[in-house]
Order: sequence, then C-alpha cells, then structure tokens
Amino acid sequence: MVLEQLIPNKRMVITITRRGYIKRVPLEEYRTQKRGGKGIIATETREEDAVVDVLVADNHDYLLVFSDKGILRWLKVYRIPETGRYAVGKPLAALLEMTADEKITATLKISNLDQHGYLVFVTERGIIKRTRLSAYSKVRKGGIIGLKLLPNDKLVSVRFTDGNRHILIATERGYCIKINESDVREMGRVAIGVHGIRLRGDDRVVGMVINDGDTVFTVTENGYGKRSKMEDYRLQHRGGKGIINVPVDTKTGKVVDVAAVNDSDELLFITSAGRSIRIRTKDVRVMGRYAHGVRIMRLGEGESITSMSRIRTEELE
Repeated sequence: MVLEQLIPNKRMVITITRRGYIKRVPLEEYRTQKRGGKGIIATETREEDAVVDVLVADNHDYLLVFSDKGILRWLKVYRIPETGRYAVGKPLAALLEMTADEKITATLKISNLDQHGYLVFVTERGIIKRTRLSAYSKVRKGGIIGLKLLPNDKLVSVRFTDGNRHILIATERGYCIKINESDVREMGRVAIGVHGIRLRGDDRVVGMVINDGDTVFTVTENGYGKRSKMEDYRLQHRGGKGIINVPVDTKTGKVVDVAAVNDSDELLFITSAGRSIRIRTKDVRVMGRYAHGVRIMRLGEGESITSMSRIRTEELE
C-alpha cells in the first residue's frame, strides 16, 4: 500500500518513446537555456527508438493514456519509475497491462478525475469529439473504450476544457482552423466524433490547443519555431479547410506540434536523438502567421524535433 500523502508532490518531466518506454525525471534536471543551442541529453533510447511524447506533471496527478485502439488506461504519476536523464525507462505496457499489439498515441495529465469539465479529442484525419470527463473517471482493469476510431485513423491529441473554449487544430503541412468548442456537440464515450477540419491531400493533424494562452507556438521538425497572437486566427465553422498557420518548406520541415503559451511560460523540446532544450517563451518574438519562425535548436544530421511540452507559469512558481 502506498501512502500518497507521504510522497512529495514534485514537478516531473515524463517522456514516452515510440517503443513504449516511459520514465519521470525531476524538472530541475532540465535547466533553462537560450534558444538556438544544441541542448542537453534528455534520455537514452534503444536502437530505432525515439521520444514521441513529453509532458510536465506533478507526482499526484493522474496520467491518462490512450492507445491506438482507442482504449483508455490511467495511473498516478508517482507510479512511473523515477530515473535520471540518461536512463531508458521502463516498458509502459508492464505498468498498464497493455496487449502486445497496442501503441500509445496520446496522453493527458489530470489533477482530479471528479472535477467538472470535458475531454476534447482530435484524430489524425481531423475528427473531433467532446465528452464529459466524468465518463472516464472509473477505469477498469484492462482499460475502457475512450473513443471509436475510423479505419486508418489514430488519436493525436486530448485536451481538458471547461466547456467554453476556442479550439485550434493544426496540421503537418502548416494549416490550422480555430473553432468554438460549442460547435462540437457533447457525445458519449464510445462515439466516433465529427469533422473538425477537412484535410488537403495527404495532410494530417499533428496537434490541438485551447485558448489558455495569449499566443500560439508552432514548432517544426527541423528546429524552427514561432509565436503568433491567438487573435490572428479568425474563428471559423467546424469542418472547414482552415487557414495558413506557418509556411512549410524544406528549410523548416513539417509542423510537429503546437502549444498555447504566455510570455511567462517555458517550453521543453526533445529530439529524435534524445537531446532536449528548455527555453523561455518570451525569447521567441511574436510574428505573423506567414512568418517561418526562428531557429529553436541546432540539430545533427538526420535529427529532428519530435515533441514539445509547455511549462506553465504556475508550474514554474
């Protein structure tokens, strides 16, 4: 039996790799640096593995883990093995009793599963769904159905909202759409969802944010990033093709992720080679939607940025 109140509620960085290895490391081990540097070692990875998700959470938070089959499982953050930056981590499947053919596609931290609010889901093919958090508060052994997925689709992002947010969905080829959360009707736990954005050609959704920050930070795979004012993205009706978020070319590479941020926040980036850089958001000036951005991190040959996590002002305090 674990006496939770005896466990310090420290702020941790959780990393998950493509092959399903997970670990938590105290946030202070990732020191703040100036943008444009080479970064530091964030994690060791096994051959042909790479970090695909990183988030900052407290030891007492819940980590909601969604698989490519739409199954939800959760565990307390303190149950994730704590290691140093150089460790590989432990297989997440062993902690959550996952099947051998399941892969992790999205994670979300929640401080209290009994609070009022909604989970908003967006998939790679632009499908969006909104369901009350209470529908997910009682997870059984082996998990529960989090959502149903269309063939050849996968869950990309999950966000917790109060029901009155603007939602911005971003794609790999530099497009985005901002819609009212109320345009997405409330649905049951096993519903598929509705169209949030209609994609051009072989484009795919890579991220989603809600308006809990003044600016939208976009990062690309070749190490470029930029901030644009949230108000620069006009509201549209759900199901449209969206507008330009950032011009994508061979210099910048494809969009990796987006985050809503304030000037006082920080951002943590991790690359395919397991290196990381932690920067102050205010070190990147606010630009227009058509700007390419500035260099966030210098990358090695064949290396790319794979994940980004926002460190909020209150978390820093």
